[in-house]
Amino acid sequence: MSNNNVLLIGHEIADVSDRNKLNTAASKAAGA
Repeated sequence: MSNNNVLLIGHEIADVSDRNKLNTAASKAAGA
């Protein structure tokens, strides 16, 4: 159970990180 929870949390963190990168890229494109 705990292993699955760790994997899920890690996946969530990766998801947020990817979204932040996309948002940053979009912001730079809009500002350029």
